Amino acid sequence: SDHGLSVLSSDNTSPYQQSVTLNAGENIKIWVKGINSTTGCASSWTNSANGAANLVPVTGAIIVIEGSGGNNNLFDVACRNEDHKYGIDLQSGSQYKWNIAALGVNNYVANEINAHWNLPQGSYQLSVQETSAAGCAGSISNASVWVANPIVSLGSDVDLCAGATHLFSGIGNFSSYLWNDGSNSPEYTASAEGIVWVKVKDQYGCGASDSVLVSLFANPVLDLGNDTSLCGEATYKIDVEGFDAYEWSTGATSNSITLDPKSGTVSLTVTDDHGCKATDEIKVTECNPEFLFDKITNAFTPNNDNVHDTWVINNIDLFPDAKIEVFDKWGRLVYSVNGGYKNDWDGTSNGKKLPMDTYYYIIDFKSDALKPKKGTVTIVR
Repeated sequence: SDHGLSVLSSDNTSPYQQSVTLNAGENIKIWVKGINSTTGCASSWTNSANGAANLVPVTGAIIVIEGSGGNNNLFDVACRNEDHKYGIDLQSGSQYKWNIAALGVNNYVANEINAHWNLPQGSYQLSVQETSAAGCAGSISNASVWVANPIVSLGSDVDLCAGATHLFSGIGNFSSYLWNDGSNSPEYTASAEGIVWVKVKDQYGCGASDSVLVSLFANPVLDLGNDTSLCGEATYKIDVEGFDAYEWSTGATSNSITLDPKSGTVSLTVTDDHGCKATDEIKVTECNPEFLFDKITNAFTPNNDNVHDTWVINNIDLFPDAKIEVFDKWGRLVYSVNGGYKNDWDGTSNGKKLPMDTYYYIIDFKSDALKPKKGTVTIVR
């Protein structure tokens, strides 16, 4: 049969073509002959040819063979660097071509595919296309895989000053936390030396961890000395060495300061190379005997043990002309110095040790601003 169709042409130019539309699954047999349009002479029929229309396959849905299988309405979730395997419902005689562009997979022919998701966090596509045994390429089936790669950071190592704490917070929003002490709060307070670590998991169960070293340092020691009193034009210089930073209450940032009688209370905060701080203050007043000598030492122990072996009168150096006299209970003068007392009286009189007893003193400061000071001092042996 010629299928009821004829091919006519007036230019005798080949090729001669004829199109036939077939429904899926339909088969036909075809013959053809040529006819001279001028003479009407016809050729014989050619050998017959068969025509058939094969079904275009519908590629099935991708399935997860090895992997999480997805959650939160996702097809599949892979933690970074995990291996997942994917497949499809196989049709007899068909071939399957896989593509994962992000992993460099292009037209990989196999029934299944292994994917090593060593990619940054994000959504990635994989697809597969079926080709039937008849060679017909089918539809493309796609799926989206979420690669989870949680990252947690505790920051840099921590230098901790004695008595201080460090709060690790804002490290990320995760589903679970595990700290080195077994706690599971989103925050952690460190107060001791050692390694601090945390392990976290995101909403997909993918984990991350980080650790830092916490070092503990003693606070610096700062001593500006005793409060003092200055007279007239006198000044008092304080030098402090060995720190990284200095902050005086006066606003100065040097390691030294010179005070005068009107300085009042001056404080200093120092910072060492670990960031640890210490603060001390000193009070400077205009000379006032009630302040300078309100607590004159009233006892000493001259027994050569290098502890309280002499009578120390604090601030006496501010009055280098002061005259000091000491009397026994019978009013006899046992010690006298007229200016330049060096806090060196050792409880002797004319080279002889005085007995343990209470003695009476008079200090004449040789200053119009200061009245003589009277009191008692006890020698203890």
